[in-house]
Order: sequence, then C-alpha cells, then structure tokens
Amino acid sequence: MNLLKVSSKGQIVIPEEIRRKLGLQKGSLIKIVVDGNKIVLVPAIEPPHEAFVSAGPNLVMQALKESKSSDDRKLRMLLRALGVKG
Repeated sequence: MNLLKVSSKGQIVIPEEIRRKLGLQKGSLIKIVVDGNKIVLVPAIEPPHEAFVSAGPNLVMQALKESKSSDDRKLRMLLRALGVKG
C-alpha cells in the first residue's frame, strides 16, 4: 500500500512505479471520482478527435495521402466523419 501526503496546496505525488505502469507523463490528464468515502484516480483518455486535432492538419493530410490498405480506408472514413477532408 502506498501512502501519499497531501501538500498545503492539496497536491499529491503519484509514485513513479504507478505512473510508469499506467503510462502517465507530465501533462497527462487524470479524472478524479469520489466513490463513497474513496477517491479514485483514473487516467483520462484523450478523445480520438482530439488526437487528430493535436496531430495537426499537415500530419493528418500526409497520413491520408499515404494510406492504401483496407484499414487505411477505415481511417479515411473516420477522419472524414470528423470533418477532415482528404
């Protein structure tokens, strides 16, 4: 069991072993859920459309132009559904 100390600003430090196991890095988003008298921290998963937005239009367009396989067609359909033309 890991014991964490709450700082004067209400901050806690997630142990390195746990951060590594969950793939948490600087800037990772974490959702906090109160469950009765428990606090549950859950890694927030970036919505897929945000990943495309953060990739930038040039990278997205390059991926679309280079796509050739069946899976890539599915990716193109997804991107079009998200409003990215290619």
